[in-house]
Amino acid sequence: MSRLNEQSQLRFLDLNGFRASICCKTFNLCAYQVTKVGERTTRCHVPSQSGERYEVIVQATDPDLTPHDGFIARLFTDGYQCLGRGADKRARIRIQHVRTSETHKQPLIFSSIETTDDDDHTPILDPRKVGLIEVRVFWAREGPERERPAGRPYGIHGMSGDSRPMTFHEGAKKAGFNISSLGEAFRCERQSNIVSPYMIEGDPDAPVAIFQFYHQPIAMLQAAGIAPAPSSTQLAKKRPLAIVSPIAQAGSSKRPRTATPAKLNFRLRSEIAQCGPTGEHGPIVEVGARTEAGPSTQTGDGIHLQSPPPLAAVSHHEVNNSIRNELETGSDDLVIPGRSSHAEQQSQDVGAVVDEDDAKPPVGLASAEARPNAPLSVGTHARVRTNSAVQQAPDVHQDHPEDTKPYLPTVSGPSDSIIQQLQTVQAESSSTLNREAELKTRIAARRIRVQRLIEEEQLAIEEAELAALELRARQASQRRDGGGTREVVDLTTDD
Repeated sequence: MSRLNEQSQLRFLDLNGFRASICCKTFNLCAYQVTKVGERTTRCHVPSQSGERYEVIVQATDPDLTPHDGFIARLFTDGYQCLGRGADKRARIRIQHVRTSETHKQPLIFSSIETTDDDDHTPILDPRKVGLIEVRVFWAREGPERERPAGRPYGIHGMSGDSRPMTFHEGAKKAGFNISSLGEAFRCERQSNIVSPYMIEGDPDAPVAIFQFYHQPIAMLQAAGIAPAPSSTQLAKKRPLAIVSPIAQAGSSKRPRTATPAKLNFRLRSEIAQCGPTGEHGPIVEVGARTEAGPSTQTGDGIHLQSPPPLAAVSHHEVNNSIRNELETGSDDLVIPGRSSHAEQQSQDVGAVVDEDDAKPPVGLASAEARPNAPLSVGTHARVRTNSAVQQAPDVHQDHPEDTKPYLPTVSGPSDSIIQQLQTVQAESSSTLNREAELKTRIAARRIRVQRLIEEEQLAIEEAELAALELRARQASQRRDGGGTREVVDLTTDD
């Protein structure tokens, strides 16, 4: 057995006038540790990923220099023969589907295996051939067209066609391995019953070239030292942890819902309940009866403030209790009037389709949110009702449009220190996960090598025992053959 030079970028195998490769997503898989075994066999390791489709490509390297008409390629996966296909010597054979019925085909895919602790479980596949894709190539001659034999079975004997994972016992040490299976079936009716006219020349048990591709996940190949380890730049290219702002967290990913008056009034009551018993005069709220604003006063800087009407022995706790009782009854009568005609136009459409989490407060609450301690004018009833006919003191600042703009709370994003902490935590967790995955793959690879060494030692012991038994059998046979004759010994001596 001779070892060829490792070429990490080699993507095909050449042997005895033929070339073979494994293609996945329109690219040939890299061949690692290419090794030639004898005169007719070459093998390598290729990476595989569970769930991906693949195809096998075979062609003749120098078709014009050969006297043969064509060639035949037979595909074996995990020890089972999938199919055989013949073609002209200048053509290229591509095997990517397996016909499982007269009307359907299934693609070849990589799939993972599962393990079980059931001692009675017997795997269908030979554990020594798990993860092996073998292509046997023969020279062929072109003959007459032939029809497909009647009753010939479709599919692959022993391979499950329903994409279920193959199960092995834990003692087989095959955890993390990939195998070949069949993907989802698609309709493809057979056009004719004519099969390939090419027939094998020579001994059908002696192929001209045998290509063996051992496929496993790239992490296992890297841990075993078969594939080169990823560079530091590739490890550093990790997707940063997403920093979600509070505004994005508040948004809803569901479809927009209709903001009914009941939902808006519930939010208005919650915002009104946050107002304190003292402070500047807020919006006019009618509780059970109409209320007028008190006289306006002028501050030292020339600003007119609307003074609140007297509260007739009604405390802040009573206001909150009244609003709380109203919320428990589920009334929908709370409507806050706007401060001006411009504000009313901005808050008219309360039945529009909006996201409840993204709804903005009405214009009438802008000043109340800006002044959280504004008192409320309260009557004697628990029902909170407003009326468009409520008299309101004229606003002396109608010339300033900014007074009627809705209040938009400013939300600050995360600080730099928080971002740095998140990035640090992400880097630590990423390194921990990478180390854990690396240790798992190394352990799996070492188990494979240990198992192979044990099998080689056991093979040597059994071969030595067999040789000893054969030697004893020959000696016993010789003794039986010589038992019927008498040996004559010359006892004379020369004087």
